[in-house]
Amino acid sequence: MSSRDGNNCGLAHYTLDLFDEWKRNRQEAANEWEKFKDAYERKNTDHWKDGETEDWRSDAFVDVTRQKIATAVASVSEIMLAGNQLPFALKPAPALEAIYDEIDEGQREQFDEAIENETQEIQQQLAEGGAKDEFLRNVAGCALYGTTFSKFRVDSVPKTEAQVMEDGGFQVNETQVDLPKWEAVPINEMVWDMEAENLKD
Repeated sequence: MSSRDGNNCGLAHYTLDLFDEWKRNRQEAANEWEKFKDAYERKNTDHWKDGETEDWRSDAFVDVTRQKIATAVASVSEIMLAGNQLPFALKPAPALEAIYDEIDEGQREQFDEAIENETQEIQQQLAEGGAKDEFLRNVAGCALYGTTFSKFRVDSVPKTEAQVMEDGGFQVNETQVDLPKWEAVPINEMVWDMEAENLKD
């Protein structure tokens, strides 16, 4: 019996039709992703051997795609991860930036020091959250599939710190800290707007 048979209400029909339409719309993109993956894995599919005579078709597959992807990932990673850190920059608010050159040198030094301290804290948080590894997953996914996705959230994680006591000893303290997390999302786990007619738009 079809899922649309019986006494399904109008909302159920609409939902089922929406899923069917979404699946059809996604299929073209999914076929392209599979094609790219087959080329990377050197799978001898009909697509890549289309047009060759069946009776003498070769199983050979030159490993050009894998080499190009590896080169692209290495090149982008080397540029973007200079200094082994994710690139970002903190700037003063526009109102402060407009008067930055007019304030006295002592205040400018305070602002510069505050920006430097905040930069170091963010770099530490990114390192603790494994952001660099997730970024590399994004780069690899983009090189392979032509697109990539990430999501960002804040997690509360335990952190252990050693505190120096007055007698010269140490006391270990455990606290909960909020840590920004960067997570690369596998392309097959992405769900686009189900009412979109063209996933490439």
